[in-house]
Amino acid sequence: MKSEISLAAVIVLYKERLEDSITYKTLLKHANLPVFVYDNSPLSQIVKSDLQFTYVSNPINPGVSKAYNEAWKWAEKNNFTHLLVLDSDSSFPENSVSDYIVAATNYPESLIMPTMMSKERKISPFYFKFGKSHYGENISFGKIQLGKIVAINSGLLIPISVFRKIGGYNESLPLDWSDVCFMRKAAIKNIEAFHVPLQVQHGLSEHIKTSVESAMFRFALQLDGVRHVAFSWREKYQMYFWMAFKSLKLSLQHGSFWFLMRFFNTING
Repeated sequence: MKSEISLAAVIVLYKERLEDSITYKTLLKHANLPVFVYDNSPLSQIVKSDLQFTYVSNPINPGVSKAYNEAWKWAEKNNFTHLLVLDSDSSFPENSVSDYIVAATNYPESLIMPTMMSKERKISPFYFKFGKSHYGENISFGKIQLGKIVAINSGLLIPISVFRKIGGYNESLPLDWSDVCFMRKAAIKNIEAFHVPLQVQHGLSEHIKTSVESAMFRFALQLDGVRHVAFSWREKYQMYFWMAFKSLKLSLQHGSFWFLMRFFNTING
């Protein structure tokens, strides 16, 4: 007999009101779902007094990995079986929660991956091989062999038992690579994953024009995170190879040699 499924969600905010986020408007506003709101903004905000929303403010901004781990502890304490991981900029279709519940009921110990789309292109699940992410348009629905195939954080439904088995997210990766690292830890523990036909629109940062300051911040995080993600020296050099190209591209795009200098300082440090 299958155990009863109980879902909760976590959403991470940064300099954005909960009610203004696309994820809240398209999913959480009418989902009747307990939500753990983790706010990394410099200033806290007022979240409506509702038993469905648990609000935590952390102006230090430790990143999404810390937020997801705190949400896991909260969900486990409150006896939820699954945690739906959310960014603030994902647009969900109607009845998404029902689709997640059906999937979790059928595969209670498996990671559930929806199809994440950005600018009419499938961005998740995706391949991670040769030190680089590759689009996974040909990844079919059904059982996924984790390892070379991974998924972005937003939209992922994670059993609490999986959090326990793999020890949650690596908090040394506050943002970039956190999803790849989590999936690889799951693969090592032989966790199953299922790709389900739920299509979600997502604002992928690489598809959004950002300021040079924001680009510098993200590039630095990506560089620093390589050592936590690479499985071997070979893969580490592969990842640095692609980061070298990215540093050149960003330097040309923003008219600044900072990216190239940051890259060479990192690999020579």
